[in-house]
Amino acid sequence: MKALYKTDDTFIKLCEVEEPYISEVDDVKIKVKYATLSSEDRNFNQESYYFSREGIVGHEMCGEIVELGDEAKRQGFKVGDKVGGIPIVHCGKCHLCKSNRFNCCLEIKLTTGTICEYVVWKSKQLVKLEDNTSYKSGCLIENMSSTIEVIEKVDISLGDSVAILGSGTCGLLAVALARVRGAKSITVIEPLEYRREMAKVYGADFIIDSTDKFINNKVMNITDFIGFDIIIDTSSSSEAVNGSLKYLSKGGKLILYCPFNTYEKINLDLQYIYINNIEISTVFFSNNKINKANMILENNNFESLINIEYPFEKAVEAFEMNKNIKYIKIGIKMP
Repeated sequence: MKALYKTDDTFIKLCEVEEPYISEVDDVKIKVKYATLSSEDRNFNQESYYFSREGIVGHEMCGEIVELGDEAKRQGFKVGDKVGGIPIVHCGKCHLCKSNRFNCCLEIKLTTGTICEYVVWKSKQLVKLEDNTSYKSGCLIENMSSTIEVIEKVDISLGDSVAILGSGTCGLLAVALARVRGAKSITVIEPLEYRREMAKVYGADFIIDSTDKFINNKVMNITDFIGFDIIIDTSSSSEAVNGSLKYLSKGGKLILYCPFNTYEKINLDLQYIYINNIEISTVFFSNNKINKANMILENNNFESLINIEYPFEKAVEAFEMNKNIKYIKIGIKMP
């Protein structure tokens, strides 16, 4: 089969690779119908990055089941089903998996890439999509599932003032879900004008350019000099995280919802965090929110997150275009 492939010298090319096959009872072989490139894939060929590896590029896809094992059949999947899923496999056996903390699994693994004709994933990674959910929307299952985890973890509720650092896919979905949860105000802090405009469309009340030298004054005016109750960081910028603590109210919550390069470090003022009772947490994927994500995507259209589309035969060009941070997501339509 053809696949977008990264060689060990970080060269990206479209080439022939071995087609995957069913080998275990919970395996599901999927004909990829649509795939997307996002910010995580932008750094695919940087060795200091979590998603960096030799092999097939990509981690988001939606497709149709063409073959499956007996256990997958028992779980209700069948040939012809439209499916999306999470590109992380948990073992299901460790004490963390047994307590439903799948994204903390001791043997967590990243599946093979998705910019290819076929993938074989485990049935526990997948969710059957409704007929009216498009293949484009199906590629957003992982992003939506993880964003739900973020919103529930920080427990956004009526009256909260929320700031979101960065307005890529995860930031914009966080805006939409925070609005549904009843946040009093939602502020997006983002350096790129195009993305700031997208934040307005998705429901942000206030937009701040992160390069604005008067950012501190604007934050204080928005929050009546109290600070934000909750800050969701989707920026992948250690500098943004370091500067965000002073924007939190006493008892505020900061959640990190983005990958960083391994060389990036955060300098935290521990005394300030302690005295002000600040909570800091993270979310790395979410396997147990995919059914909720499926329901939301069935009834809401978030396809505007995919800014530009390429045919599969131009996947190399799409990968190069994805380096332009202007684009939130790039779609690849499979043959």
